[in-house]
Amino acid sequence: MIEAGVYPNGFTFVKLLGVSSFLGLGMGCGKILHAQLIRFGVETNLVLKTAIVDMYAKCRRMEDAIKVSNQTPECDVYLWTTIISGFIQNFQIREAVNAFLDMRLSRTQPNNFTHASLLNASSSILSLELGEQFHSLVIMVGLEDDIFVGNALVDMYMKCSQTPANGVEAFRGINSPNVISWTSLIAGFAEHGLEEESFQLFGEMQAAGVQPNSFTLSAILGACSKMKSVFQTMKIHGHIIKTKADMDIAVGNALVDAYAGGGMTDEAWSVIHKMNHRDLITYTGLAAKLNQRGDHEMALKVIAHMCNDDVKMDEFSLASFLSAAASLGTMETGKQLHCYSVKSDWMCFGVMSCRVHDD
Repeated sequence: MIEAGVYPNGFTFVKLLGVSSFLGLGMGCGKILHAQLIRFGVETNLVLKTAIVDMYAKCRRMEDAIKVSNQTPECDVYLWTTIISGFIQNFQIREAVNAFLDMRLSRTQPNNFTHASLLNASSSILSLELGEQFHSLVIMVGLEDDIFVGNALVDMYMKCSQTPANGVEAFRGINSPNVISWTSLIAGFAEHGLEEESFQLFGEMQAAGVQPNSFTLSAILGACSKMKSVFQTMKIHGHIIKTKADMDIAVGNALVDAYAGGGMTDEAWSVIHKMNHRDLITYTGLAAKLNQRGDHEMALKVIAHMCNDDVKMDEFSLASFLSAAASLGTMETGKQLHCYSVKSDWMCFGVMSCRVHDD
């Protein structure tokens, strides 16, 4: 573009920064874009500054994000919301709340995205008290029926309340619940140990004409795993095949976990072999379930499959394999795993390795 004599403008950089953030291209790419923006003398309006702040926030560089925002004489609602969301994404909840208070002091009125972000902040720290305070603000400005705010309310109450009642009430306040609304409700019931109700809601969701996405499928398969319900797992698996739903790695892992938890190891392996991509969670979850069922020999065989996929162990997967080796008394495997832990500087496994060596 530049070689052709066409120079970028503010709109070009807004798009490039957005793509950089979305694809997770990292700090290097973002800084290059920021430097090029300065080099070409592009006028930084509020829209462009918001894109820069968003980029730094997603790269976990909130200090740089704040520096950019501080250079802006007047922040609008979009820039303030981006700052608040950035703090939340970086688990700086106190700073997010303080930014909201500063926003109010500047007489900038929050919009639906601002309120949804604050409710998400409450969910992330499981603070019902904070969530209820933000809910009161939502009621004051009349945003309860907004889909973004409504979904955030459902999620907050399902995660923070001791019962699902408030979450259900928030769900009923949404005029046209979408897949996010339903998924929060289904996942919430499962987290509260009400798996049967989750299955019922999954059916009601489809009856309402809302098709599940990968998050919904992962949530309902999590309920199957908790119940060790092979029947429900097969039913959900059948739905995935029938509807040709997108079985991404999260859904695949949840399906493996549900089958393995129900004792259907062959089916779990069948799913693994059909997955386009497999990661550490795929194998760690399977090994843990096999250990729980006492099938330690099969748990150790998982290592070979990990090696074939070039998946490296972490502390948790190594702990599962050491436990399996200790239960079987397989000295050679135990020594190899212990050697791996030493090379990886995971000396915390000394106690477990002693079980293998009978020390």
